[in-house]
Amino acid sequence: NAVTAATGPHVQGVVALLDNRSEDGGTVLVPGFHSQFDTWQQALGAWEQYVATHDDMERNRLVWRGGGAGSFKFGDGDGVHALSHRVPMREGSMLIWDQRLVHGAAPNKSDRLRMAQFIKAFRREGAGEERLK
Repeated sequence: NAVTAATGPHVQGVVALLDNRSEDGGTVLVPGFHSQFDTWQQALGAWEQYVATHDDMERNRLVWRGGGAGSFKFGDGDGVHALSHRVPMREGSMLIWDQRLVHGAAPNKSDRLRMAQFIKAFRREGAGEERLK
């Protein structure tokens, strides 16, 4: 999600407003990916070129929103999915991760409602004036 050394550390998190069991879907993380993030990002090349050549929904792609905002989406066939771990949570608990960690959500395979509040924190000086409005 548009993290660079220039903008400093970014963290994201989620607060479970209800118990969230594995079958209820929700947060999925790939432990340790943040330590490989810089190497992985450099291997992608220039983001402009990547966006122009990777727009197939079945493949890895970068969804660029401009102004420093975007998200990388791993295609269904990418091996990173085999490294992911579903994180069940108890009501009232909070999970925080380095934004460079591959993260996402698993589908809800139950009949239970899933409720959560997402959070994000970053340095003010790395955010830019538009983002702070």
